[in-house]
Amino acid sequence: MGTVMNACVAVARLHIVACLCMALAAPGPALAVSNQRPGVGPAPGQPPPAQAPSLTPSLFATIAAGRWAIGSRGNCKNPRKVYTLELGGDTITWRDGAGNVDVETIEYDTEDESRTATLRSEHASGNNEPRGTVWTYDKTSEDSVRVRPAGKSEFVLVKCP
Repeated sequence: MGTVMNACVAVARLHIVACLCMALAAPGPALAVSNQRPGVGPAPGQPPPAQAPSLTPSLFATIAAGRWAIGSRGNCKNPRKVYTLELGGDTITWRDGAGNVDVETIEYDTEDESRTATLRSEHASGNNEPRGTVWTYDKTSEDSVRVRPAGKSEFVLVKCP
């Protein structure tokens, strides 16, 4: 009886192993084994989980969708105080209503904050921004952005209607 019992146990073990192998090889959702506690980063040697792409546009994409004035909405009628932004890969181009142009290279561009450095500045007055001037842009509301140029006073851009 013992030999028959041992044979049955061996067959049962083989059956379990075969079932597990078939389950692991089957198409569909993978079985995930994790030694990670909820709310804690990945275990040592494991890559971090993939992040879902953001569905929220970057700050520069938001700015590029409209016209912006320095200081207040009252300036939306003053061509020298109204700007548009063109987003082009790793650069942005600011144009005001008077024809002045500033091109900046993007250091980073998130939903709420962005940073650039001046590449080229062409102002009719000759008051061009120096190459390399760093600009930090902070979203303060849906229609307001604080601009902090290095070495100068900060100012606010407001979205024109």
